[in-house]
Amino acid sequence: MQIILKLIGILMLLTAFNAGIVQADSSGVFGIRGGIGYDYISQEYFLDSLRLAGEDSLVTATLLKRQYLDDKKAFLYLSLDNRSHYGSPVSYFLEGGWEQTDEILRGILKGSYRQKSGKSEINGEIGLDLKQRYRGETSAGEEVTVLEGRFKYARDLSDRTRVGLKAYGEGVWFDSVSTFVYNYHRIGMTAGLDFLTENFNAISLGLTGEIRNVPDSSDLDYKLLRGGFGYLGTVWGGYSSTNLSLEYRDYSLADGFDDYFLAAFYTTTDWPIAEKYYLSTNANLELFNYTINDFVNSDYFLGRFDLLLKRNFGSATLTMGPKTEVYLVETEYTADDDYYELAGMIGFDYISLEGVLLLVENQIGRRNYSTAQIFTSDFYFNRLTLIGSARIWRGLSLDFFLSSEWEWHEIDSDDNRIYLITSSLSYSF
Repeated sequence: MQIILKLIGILMLLTAFNAGIVQADSSGVFGIRGGIGYDYISQEYFLDSLRLAGEDSLVTATLLKRQYLDDKKAFLYLSLDNRSHYGSPVSYFLEGGWEQTDEILRGILKGSYRQKSGKSEINGEIGLDLKQRYRGETSAGEEVTVLEGRFKYARDLSDRTRVGLKAYGEGVWFDSVSTFVYNYHRIGMTAGLDFLTENFNAISLGLTGEIRNVPDSSDLDYKLLRGGFGYLGTVWGGYSSTNLSLEYRDYSLADGFDDYFLAAFYTTTDWPIAEKYYLSTNANLELFNYTINDFVNSDYFLGRFDLLLKRNFGSATLTMGPKTEVYLVETEYTADDDYYELAGMIGFDYISLEGVLLLVENQIGRRNYSTAQIFTSDFYFNRLTLIGSARIWRGLSLDFFLSSEWEWHEIDSDDNRIYLITSSLSYSF
């Protein structure tokens, strides 16, 4: 009952707030969006009794299917938005909503504010998410309140240089906690510098400090320091986006247990090779180093490399090519999880001014482990991702997301299927 009162309060407050602003400032656009949706997450895998009961057992393989989420939902959102008024020095967005499934109620409130004055600019965002079960048994971690916010101040020092300071925070409170479900809050601050070169290439530098506090388990408290470098611009005739970040996390555990250093590097470059044809090279590298390397926390290197051919058709882009992934872990055990993965990828993107978005990507490949594994084996896989959004008629819109993965192992009982679907049909006016 408490969550229902909270939801009603949010919607009443939002409605009153909207009415006041619309009267005071006609540039704000008041909107109502309602509809229905469907979310589904499941996993299929095989259980071999020989592995669990010893060599003398009767060998049987059973397909197990677990549904993590299978919900139909209805939703209603009220909003006020004037972000389309680009010439205005002030823009804002406020939206409050209610979602309901057969067993769960959810209330959502989010807003943003931007104001520019001379060489200075401020941005603020806030979000509130309330979730509670009203039917059936409640499990720890299911009923939760999440509050998060961000505030940023930026100032132009010159036509090419800008400095910024951002503060952010998040609080999570569960109605009931357990061994792996804890309330926590974290706060952080980032200082940044953006610079444009003479050729209008963009360089950014940032330094972040963050603290997390977990009242029910101080072992999960940590302090974090992160530095970052970014580049967006031309490289040898191509257009590149590159990011490098260095992070150190210090947990409250004694002797530096769980503390780690992480170096992450990401770069992608599109090289024009002919009219409407591009060659895209991507690299994503991660190096994880723990202060204490043990069975749970093992140092590792992860590298992803892509070489893709892109064909531009105006509103659509066709992409294909090989993708590779290498994982190297440093442990004292013979059966390390080192693996090499090679896949062929084909993707199609379509974006139109009529309100249609379609992103499709499919990968077919194989993963090989360097040593024999206890709980898994080498396998072939097919990974499919589909994202779609379309304005069907006037304010009627359909949004859809599908992610699925099929694995075919050398040991049949290791085969695995994972499905994730979320969709909504909404009407805005």
